[in-house]
Amino acid sequence: MSGQWEVVGKNKKDKQSGKAKKLSKQEKQKFVENAPKVEELLPLAQVKTLYAALDTNKQQPAKPVEKAIKTKENEAKKAQKKPKEKKEQPVKENKPPKTIEAAVALITAQDMENVLEVGQMRFPEAPLVWLKGLASWLNTKLPVDHTDNAFTAKSFEYPLCLLNADIRAVLKKALKGVPEPAIQMFFDYCLTSMANDMTKGSPVTGYKMLLQLVASQVPSVAVSNVTKCATLRHSYQNRPAIGCSIMWALGQAGFKDISIALQVWQSIMFPVYELRNYSQFVCDYLKHLLARHSTSKGVTTQQYLDILDSVFASKLAANNELKAHVHSLQGIVCNVLTDKRLHNLFEPLLSRLAASNPVALKDELLHFLTECLVKDTQSYPVWRNLYTRYLPQSALLLRHLQAEWTKGSGRFPLKVLKDTLKTFKVTNDDMRKRKQKIEGLQECTRVCEALLSKMDGGKKSFPWKTLGFLFLLAVAGVIAFDINTHNGFHSSKTGIFLKDVGCLKYADQALARIQDVSKQAYRWSEHNVPIYITKCREVLGPYFATLLDLLAVLAQQVVTGVRMVWEYCQPILQKWMTQYGPGLLEVLSVWSSSLWQYGLAVGTLVLKYLSFAAEWLRDNVFVGQLSPENLQRVTLEAINTTQALAAQTISWINDKVVTSTSESV
Repeated sequence: MSGQWEVVGKNKKDKQSGKAKKLSKQEKQKFVENAPKVEELLPLAQVKTLYAALDTNKQQPAKPVEKAIKTKENEAKKAQKKPKEKKEQPVKENKPPKTIEAAVALITAQDMENVLEVGQMRFPEAPLVWLKGLASWLNTKLPVDHTDNAFTAKSFEYPLCLLNADIRAVLKKALKGVPEPAIQMFFDYCLTSMANDMTKGSPVTGYKMLLQLVASQVPSVAVSNVTKCATLRHSYQNRPAIGCSIMWALGQAGFKDISIALQVWQSIMFPVYELRNYSQFVCDYLKHLLARHSTSKGVTTQQYLDILDSVFASKLAANNELKAHVHSLQGIVCNVLTDKRLHNLFEPLLSRLAASNPVALKDELLHFLTECLVKDTQSYPVWRNLYTRYLPQSALLLRHLQAEWTKGSGRFPLKVLKDTLKTFKVTNDDMRKRKQKIEGLQECTRVCEALLSKMDGGKKSFPWKTLGFLFLLAVAGVIAFDINTHNGFHSSKTGIFLKDVGCLKYADQALARIQDVSKQAYRWSEHNVPIYITKCREVLGPYFATLLDLLAVLAQQVVTGVRMVWEYCQPILQKWMTQYGPGLLEVLSVWSSSLWQYGLAVGTLVLKYLSFAAEWLRDNVFVGQLSPENLQRVTLEAINTTQALAAQTISWINDKVVTSTSESV
């Protein structure tokens, strides 16, 4: 090549014809390889300027030919006409819903199934991915903000209850086939996403519904990673709306399981109870939880004791509302243990009782210990076994019983309680004799004696029943003696007195009526009883005979069996006693004969000395004014005086009645 530029042009014929000679691929490639390069011909500065211009031309597309410009202009004009025609027609814009109810009404079960099917088809081996997609879709379908983040004014099932049964069935079916680790990760994802979106001001109703559903279906997800949840709550502690939403979501596990709900309350909610923005939510949650599970049996004894220790161990016990809620937890614990198993709780409660405890905790423990003593008598043996070990605690409990004695003494099993107090008294006396200086011993001694005196004082009431029985018995004896002395009822002073009063006439009528009825009954019995006896003998006689024979055979078999057993066991017993206690049989026979002889001798001596005592009493005691004759005379005089006074009283009353009647006439 000459190294100079050559002008290549076309012939006139070629220009006129407009036809150019076509090159083959090999010729084109050869031409490109042999063509000079720009870098070889121009300086470096001009090369850079050339490349910059080429880049600018790439960013700005080349001007189209006039024909293309006209075509695009026509298309643009047509495109402008079409929107104008559309703008002329009014377009209805869908306004976003303002309430959760309105937003839920726009969701259908079919839409949710379609979303799930697409996600499951795209990610069949990754359930967490399509669950996240479902959560995002549901959250976008519920673009509603609400001021009450914990739904305190709503029911426990809100807002999940707003979804119809078909949608909830689709969600439950989707969760059913997912492994539990994936559900745990999905729950954590929804919890974190809810908190993050709330910081941005975005709606989170969809996340809350899914959190509520997962916590109610798999309650264990709320407590499987308590440390992580507590850290998340602590990171948003200065934002009450987010903190309450996190605690609300975790607390939904209590929808079915109160044990898990109490774990969440104690580990997540109660630590922020002292903060003003959280105290009401924490208290209300415990209130609604206990009201919902009032008949539940899911609370363990250790959970109850841990809650007691954490709640009452600080100044928070001064809150009467929280104290009342924890007090109502006793009923649920009693549901678990029942009335006959409360003694299992007596030792843990007694061991926690101390004089240094806060007043509220002390009252709670004393109240529960009292309930154990009232409802379960097995608590008293447990208390007796623990008395010396927990002497100061027993002193506090005894003092509480003394203070509450006037109000509820009738609730206690008095006999068992009195035996227990007597046992305590003996133990106290024994420790005092040993001169042991133990804390609470003096107080226990004082209170035991005070309670025993109250119990004995309550039993020393006037014996009205015994006195009444003795009075009736004395009256019957006096009347019998009077009738026997005067040889008949009518001639006795009792009969004369009743005749003067007018009662004898009615008594005679009643006696006559009784005699008539008795005679009629006797005649009927005399005529009919033999007939019935004969009939019964004919019908039941064979059965009685068979029964007697059967009893005789049975008795004979029993006697024979006992005799055979004795004959079989006697040599074995004799051999065993001879082997392990040689000479024991002879010693027992000698002792039994000696004991019989001593018994006879003692009985003879007792009878002899009793006869001597009777003779001495008759000769030395029952003489003079105490002689039988003198006692009989005094008794008769008392009876006569009483009858005379009674007759005078009756006659006086009769005179007054007659006088008042005559005056009125």
